[in-house]
Amino acid sequence: MSHSPTTRSAPSPPSRTPESASASTSRADAPSPATPPKNAGGTQVVASLGSANTPRKTRPGSGVANNTIESQKQDDLRNKIVWKTTMMDNFKEIVEVHEFLKTYMSRDDDSSTINKIVTQAATSLEAAEKDVPAATNEKATSKSLINYLKQVVSQFSANNKPFVGDTQNTLFESIQENEHDTMPDITISRPGFKEKPTSWAEAGTVIELKHKTDIFNDQGQINGSEESSKALIQIAKSARSLLISSHSCHVYVVACFNRGWARILRFDRAGFRATSAFNWLKAPTIFPTFLYRLYHPPTSGRMDGDDDTISVPSSSDKERMYLALLAHDFYQKGENFSEKDATKNSVWLKAVRFVDVDGKRNAQPVDCFTIGDDLSIADGLFGRATRVYRVILKQDINNDEPPPIYALKARSLWTQIHSHLTGFFFFWNLKDSWRQSCRRPEVDFYDTIAGYCKKEEINMDEEGMARCHGSIDLSAGTIPLVGEERSDRALHVTCSAKTYERHHTRTLLTPVGKPLKSFDCTKSLTHALHNAIRHHQIACAGGVLHRDVSEGNVLFREVSVKGEKLKGFLVDWDYAEFIQDGLKNFEAEFPDRAKISEYTAPDKSLKDFTGTFPFVAIEMIDSFNAKTLHGSHHDLESFYWLIIWMILRHTDHKHPNDELACSKLFDHSTSDVKRGWLMRKQFTQDLPLFQLANALREQLLDQYPPESSRSKRREAENLTYENVLADFDQHLKSNAWPTDDKALPYIAPSADPSKNVTQSKGGSRLAGTGSRSTRSGTSKRPRPDELDATDPVASVSSAGTTAVASDGTERRRSKKSKASNGQAD
Repeated sequence: MSHSPTTRSAPSPPSRTPESASASTSRADAPSPATPPKNAGGTQVVASLGSANTPRKTRPGSGVANNTIESQKQDDLRNKIVWKTTMMDNFKEIVEVHEFLKTYMSRDDDSSTINKIVTQAATSLEAAEKDVPAATNEKATSKSLINYLKQVVSQFSANNKPFVGDTQNTLFESIQENEHDTMPDITISRPGFKEKPTSWAEAGTVIELKHKTDIFNDQGQINGSEESSKALIQIAKSARSLLISSHSCHVYVVACFNRGWARILRFDRAGFRATSAFNWLKAPTIFPTFLYRLYHPPTSGRMDGDDDTISVPSSSDKERMYLALLAHDFYQKGENFSEKDATKNSVWLKAVRFVDVDGKRNAQPVDCFTIGDDLSIADGLFGRATRVYRVILKQDINNDEPPPIYALKARSLWTQIHSHLTGFFFFWNLKDSWRQSCRRPEVDFYDTIAGYCKKEEINMDEEGMARCHGSIDLSAGTIPLVGEERSDRALHVTCSAKTYERHHTRTLLTPVGKPLKSFDCTKSLTHALHNAIRHHQIACAGGVLHRDVSEGNVLFREVSVKGEKLKGFLVDWDYAEFIQDGLKNFEAEFPDRAKISEYTAPDKSLKDFTGTFPFVAIEMIDSFNAKTLHGSHHDLESFYWLIIWMILRHTDHKHPNDELACSKLFDHSTSDVKRGWLMRKQFTQDLPLFQLANALREQLLDQYPPESSRSKRREAENLTYENVLADFDQHLKSNAWPTDDKALPYIAPSADPSKNVTQSKGGSRLAGTGSRSTRSGTSKRPRPDELDATDPVASVSSAGTTAVASDGTERRRSKKSKASNGQAD
C-alpha cells in the first residue's frame, strides 16, 4: 500500500526566535527505521475519506489537566463548570415515581410482601410524621428516617437484609487518589451486613439530606442555583463511588429534602434520571417498594444493578490461584505478591477467548480470576468506565500440574505462541468497558492490524505489539456465561441515551502492562516510546489510525522476555478509525462483521475531536469546529507532547518554571501556550533525553512554519515516521545516557510558588551524581470540607478522558485525577 505525503498551509504561530530558525538537521534523506513494515508507504498519512465540510460538534466543559493543588478543589471555577455542564448534559428525564418503579425495578407480583412491610413499618412512619415536619436541621430528619427504614428492612431474609446507618460523621475514604474523603448522610449497606458500613465497598446505596434544597425545579429541569448544583455534585460523586466500588451496571441514590420530600435517582454509564418528588411521609408504599426490589433481584445476596457475570471467589479458589501465581518466576520473585496482596480483592469475571475450531474462530467462555489491584480504573461517572485487570484463566489451571501455556490460533491471524514466551501469555489483561453503540468494536481494529501483520510477515510477538485474544458484548446474550444460562442482557446495556446507549464489553488482551511513569531510567522510557511509535507506524500502514496517543495508552510490558530490557507498546484502540484502505481490507477479511452503516462512518468519525487533551495536536485544537481530518502527523505530534509531559512530571528537568512547568504548559484549553513553547529551546541539559526533545521540537516547528519577512508562509513539513524515528535512533546510540535516573514521583504543587517546598536538585540522578531529588508541594490531604470538584467524567490517567456531549456522542476531554496504573480509557 502506498501513501503520498500531503502538504498544506498551517495556522500561523507567533514569530520564531533566532535560536530556532534553523532545523537541527536536514531530514530529507533520513534513514527508515530498522525492519520497517513491508509496503509501509509514504512518510505520513492524512485521512482522506468523505466530505471535509461536515462541522465538528462541540463538547461540554473545558479541556484542562489538574496539575496544581488549587485546580483539584471545588472552588476552582473550571472544575465547577465541568461538573455542572456534565451533569446537565447527561440528565435524561424526570419519571413519575410509580412509573419509575414499574419500568426500572419491575418484579413479579410482590404486592402482598410489600403490604406486609408497610404494615410492620407503620408505627415508625407515624412517629416520623410527627417529628420530621418540625425538624430544624438535617440531623433531626435523619434520625426519624433511619428508624423508619430500619423497620422497612427488618423482615428481609438474612442474605438480603442490609444495615441502615447514620454516617454523617463517618469518613468514607476516597476511592480516587488526591480526592477528599466523604461522609454520606445515611448509608444502607450491601446485603447481609450486620454493622454500619464504613467504606464505599460496604455501601449499597446512600441517602443525601438537604434541609430545603431540591436539585430540580417545577419544570423538571436541574435547578441552576449554587446550592442545588452543590447538592447534585455531592449525589453524583456518591453514585460514582458506588459504581466503581461495587462493579455495578447501575446504582441508585436517594435525595431527601424539605422535611419529608424525596427523589430516587438512577445512574448508569450513559446518564441519569430521577423520579418525581414524593412525600415519603404521605406515601407509605414507595420506600418499601424501592428497598424491597433493590435488595431482592433474581439472585439472592445481590442488589438490583449488580453485574451477574461477576462473583466472589471462595477461600479455596484463592489458595489454588495463588499457587498458580507462584509457578511463574516473575510473580514469585519479581513482584513478590503475598497471598493477601494477590487475592484480597480478587473476583471471578466471565469473558471469552478465541479458539480455532475446524478453521473457524469460536468464542470459548472462560472464567477470569483477578490478581492484585486493578491495573487501571477509569474513575468517571459517565463514559466507557474502562477497567483493566491482570487475570488468570480457570480453564488454564490443572489440579496436578503447573499452569499450561496457551497456544492460540484464531482465523489464521495469530501464530502459535513460541516456547521462549513460556509463562508470559499465562497472564492476561482483561479490559472491561462500556462501548457506545455507534462506535465500532475495538476488536475490529485489533483484527485488522493482526491481519496486516500476517499478510506482511511482521512478527507481532517480536515487535512486542498488543494483541486481542477474545472479546464479547455482554448485552448480546449470545454465549452462556452464567452456569449454563445466559446473563441478563438488559443489565449490560444502558437505558439513558436512546441511539447512543452503551454496551458492556470485555476484551482479553496481551501483554500485561505497567505505567510509563514507572521507568527505571530515561533510556528505558525513550526505548518504550520508540517501540510505541513503531507500533503506530505498522497499524497505520495497515489502515488503522490510533487517535489517542497519551500517557495511559503507552505502557511497559510487565514481564520481560528472555531477560531483555522491558519494551513499550501502544494499547487502547477504542478511538481508532480506519484510514485509506483499512476499511476495505477489514470488510474483505471479515465479511460477516457489521457494515459501516451500523457505526459512525470514518469520514465523519475522523473529524471528531478525539484524544487526551494535553497531548492533542495544535492543529486539532485550533480546528475544533472546523474541517480538519485527523492524520498520522497529528498522532506523531502527540508523542512529542507525551515526551514533554513525562519530562516535566518525572525528571529533574531544571526548567525555569520548576514544579509549575507542567501546569503552565498543559493547564490550558487553547493552543496558544503550546505554540509559544515551540518558539524557543526549552532544555539546556547536555543529556540525550533533553537533546531528543529539543530535536523533535525543531521537527514540530516545521509542521507549523512561521510567516517570513515578506508575510508569506512556507509550506508545512508534516512530521513523518521516518524523520521522528531517525531522531530517536540517533539519540539512543549516545553513550551519555544515565543509568540511575529513574522516574521521580509527581506531586501537584501549589499555584503559588512561595508555598512550594523544593529540595535541591543538584544531586539529581538525571544529573549523574547518583542521588535522587524529590519535587513536592504542600501535599497535605484535603479536608473533607475542602470539596474536590474533579471532573465527574474523568479517567484515572493523569490527563484526559471521554466527554459525552448533549447529543449523546462521545468526545475526549482532559482528565482530572490520579495517574493510571495501566490501560486507561
